[in-house]
Amino acid sequence: MPAAYKNYDELLAAAADLAVTNLAEQTKSGRVEDWAWQCFNSLDMFHPLGHHGLLKRFLSITDKPQAGTVYSVRAATKHHGPAMRFVGNPGNWDESILLISAGQSGQPGSSHYSDQFSYWYEGKPVFAAFSDAAQANARRHALTLKPGS
Repeated sequence: MPAAYKNYDELLAAAADLAVTNLAEQTKSGRVEDWAWQCFNSLDMFHPLGHHGLLKRFLSITDKPQAGTVYSVRAATKHHGPAMRFVGNPGNWDESILLISAGQSGQPGSSHYSDQFSYWYEGKPVFAAFSDAAQANARRHALTLKPGS
């Protein structure tokens, strides 16, 4: 027990007071609603050309409040998080979830640039088409590569 405190109740009350003071200073707000964890843990996903300036606004995903810590199920911090989420269902592979956090394409202007981000961010599933029937149903475009042509 630190000498400045008579008992653990005093120590706990002082620690709580200090936490409230620190949160109010960090958020510049006395409102408890502004102290939510997601206000301190926002997500930044930068395109290689979009770290600064005008391109940042168009190419990068920044300042998205998020839950999670490095120690939680939804592991994420401001500078680290999963690039892909896969949940396999061996009983029915077509019900498996496959998400690429920044989308299927890294090319700005592509319709697939950041196309899966909202699903990933909101925890909504995108089902992976494994069977021929599911692939035929899900297909929107086809690209055929022919060797030697």
